[in-house]
Amino acid sequence: MVILDPIYYVALPLLTAFLLPLFGKLYKPLIGIIPGLVFLFLAYMSVMLMIEVTPEDPIITKIAGWNPPFGINLVFSSFSGFIASLISIMAFLIWGYSYNFKKVGFDDSLKYFILLMLVVTGTIGIVLTGDIFNLFVFLEITAISSYALTAIYRGRDGAEAAFKFLLIGAFASSMILLAIILLYSQVGTLNMAEIAVRMPEVDFNIKILIFILFFVGFGIEAEMFPLNGWVPDAYSQAPGPIAAVFAGMVAKAGIYALIRVIYLMFDLEGAFGLLLIMGLITMIVAEVVALRQEKLRRMLAYSSIGQMGLIMIAFSINTEQGVFAAIFLMFNHALIKSLLFLTTSFLVYNSKSKLISDLDGFGKKMPLV
Repeated sequence: MVILDPIYYVALPLLTAFLLPLFGKLYKPLIGIIPGLVFLFLAYMSVMLMIEVTPEDPIITKIAGWNPPFGINLVFSSFSGFIASLISIMAFLIWGYSYNFKKVGFDDSLKYFILLMLVVTGTIGIVLTGDIFNLFVFLEITAISSYALTAIYRGRDGAEAAFKFLLIGAFASSMILLAIILLYSQVGTLNMAEIAVRMPEVDFNIKILIFILFFVGFGIEAEMFPLNGWVPDAYSQAPGPIAAVFAGMVAKAGIYALIRVIYLMFDLEGAFGLLLIMGLITMIVAEVVALRQEKLRRMLAYSSIGQMGLIMIAFSINTEQGVFAAIFLMFNHALIKSLLFLTTSFLVYNSKSKLISDLDGFGKKMPLV
């Protein structure tokens, strides 16, 4: 019997990413088959661990047996476990759509699946890690893989979108790293639970500065207005399955990291008020702009931004009901928006156009879609 452990969430996809070229040399179809088996196992493990975990008793894995704050640990709680489960299930669904690459417009399956495994490693690592520096490391794994996925078509538009994504992402990473350095200089630990205990001792002005740095950095990853300039181009230029990865996995890890930092480390008056204001602005601006779009994927990209704003609003209420509402919205957005991007990919591939106007009559041609 296999002992289910949260470490598999990180170790399996990371190991698979490095071994996939070898599998491809031995038997080329394994390039597509192995990732599906890994995602299926992670989805199964998610269900089993969610049955076992309780809000009062999270599953904590100590890497190499070292206790925190000296060791690194993974925390599978009811909330983090739900997000990890959501990412695992979405990864399996996206893999199922991506398996036959000729139907989604590109055929570099080895590169795609390696990058997809790394994105899964990074996003689940962000969600489960109990160490703030390792959160940054997993964020970088996710970001670098996402830049490459955006440009996987090798066309000019994709390269331009990836470069814009890279510049904004590098700025976000710099803000987060500065916040971590400043935070460590004040509390002397990188373990999040220990940080939460020691934060009341930190000078108020320094605490505000750290909060702003984290808020800006993770706000970019969470698609918060006006820090989301990378989203429309990245979502519209990347292939449909990759846009589904961004909407269903990357954005969820970003909003989770933002909320986790606010809840665990900061007890600042006005923090949730700021989150409410930014969420409202993000939602209203994005939905208005979405209605003006002529290209289907760009419309969905702005709609996705608007939904992230709605999730921020739910979290900003700072009540149990608000958290449950936000979790429901995250599940709904991850599933529905990802499926919409996959469906859009199919329509764009068959219509040879990204314009909404060119889809006239497709309801009769493809009623099931």
